[in-house]
Amino acid sequence: MVYTLTYFGMPGRAEIGRLIMEVGGVSYKNEFVVFKEWLTSLKGVKRYPFGQIPALQDGDFILCQSGAIARHLAKEANLYPENPRAAAISEMFFEGITEWRNKAYSVWFSPDGKDAMDNYVTKTVPFYLDIFEKAINEQGLLGNTDKVSYVDLALWDILQENKYTTIYKCDKYPKLDAHYSMISSIKSIQDYLNSNRRPPSIDEFLDAISL
Repeated sequence: MVYTLTYFGMPGRAEIGRLIMEVGGVSYKNEFVVFKEWLTSLKGVKRYPFGQIPALQDGDFILCQSGAIARHLAKEANLYPENPRAAAISEMFFEGITEWRNKAYSVWFSPDGKDAMDNYVTKTVPFYLDIFEKAINEQGLLGNTDKVSYVDLALWDILQENKYTTIYKCDKYPKLDAHYSMISSIKSIQDYLNSNRRPPSIDEFLDAISL
């Protein structure tokens, strides 16, 4: 079995699925969609349940919505907590990360331009950094677990997307620093970052489509 992960040519909402499959050893291939063609085509509306991507497919099995994709893959890759309460806590933090990402993406299309970005950088990001700094447990992981789970990968992904190490890294966030370094040191993550499986950064994608 080899999954097909369909999304635009950037990390974005599909990246957590890629990270889970990379760390969990799940076989997949990328199908990159041209943004402008997607906007002018009904192909996606007809092909997928919500007319949206990312989408995960294996034969007749088609799954949309990034959270559903992440949880499905996490269970398959043994990166989903077995304890029901630990699983619930992980989902809570995953939803918080999704909320953070939604706010980030809304800034791109905001009519307020620079003011919206300034507010995001100075208020929104520190708000979430404070939350996740406090949430990391004694094992250096997110939630009530003693091994890396999909939500740890999701946190690493959102930190990287927000250029944590170049903009926000400081003495105020020692647990986030350690967590980021720990996930970055996972061999499968390092291999992925150095491979051609990883799409261009979001900044490169936005420049290419001239948003």
